[in-house]
Amino acid sequence: RQVVGVTVDYEKQRRPSGKEEEIAFVYPRYFEAISRAGAVPLLLPPDPLILPHLSQLVDAVLLTGGDDLDPCCYGEKPRAPLTLLHPRRQSFELELLKTIDQEQIPALGICFGAQLINVHRGGSLIQDLATLDEQLGRTHKGEQGESAFHEVFLDQSSWLYQVLNKPQLWVCSFHHQAVKQVGKGLRVVARASDGTIEALEAEDHPFLVGLQWHLEWEMEKQPASLPLWHAFVEKAREFSPRKQARKSRFL
Repeated sequence: RQVVGVTVDYEKQRRPSGKEEEIAFVYPRYFEAISRAGAVPLLLPPDPLILPHLSQLVDAVLLTGGDDLDPCCYGEKPRAPLTLLHPRRQSFELELLKTIDQEQIPALGICFGAQLINVHRGGSLIQDLATLDEQLGRTHKGEQGESAFHEVFLDQSSWLYQVLNKPQLWVCSFHHQAVKQVGKGLRVVARASDGTIEALEAEDHPFLVGLQWHLEWEMEKQPASLPLWHAFVEKAREFSPRKQARKSRFL
């Protein structure tokens, strides 16, 4: 089985004892989706010591959802209510993407992961959709913690379309930010009906894809989810022989 590295969240939380501690964690739906698609998930804590060994450890990387990037990462000041990502996770995952680019490791970004890919490549973000239009905000983020569902429309030359052979999808959405200026080497391959960018693919990497929707949430309501997870694992399988060759040289 292929091994997929999974990024984890990192934040300070109050424990049942009442003590506040920094913890690393991930929602089970991410690694359960990877397991269901036939790969082995390996959690990647935000420790830079992992990075020199990444291509010997994993066949692909999943960049999971999370809070908001500090706008200074794309040359802006905060202009909307934000829940900032922990600086340790932020700095680690930006360095992680440098390694993914250098080593040409397949990577899939979900929601925040897609935004991170864009900023890593020099792009920028809409800091809050609702500040542009209240209805726009509701379309992409459900009320009272619930997810929203809407259609996305695919570029027929995209990996997404090649896997699914469908021009549009019904997706599960939960985000208040979105891609604004597209980063270097990336192209837009899906949009919502309101024009919001929903997917990016790198033109200069074997497989670097960002999906703004939550592929791992409520998969029974998203018929395209499981085929896309399987297709992602197939990209990991294609990388595996290259990883084994590197491991032999490393040993």
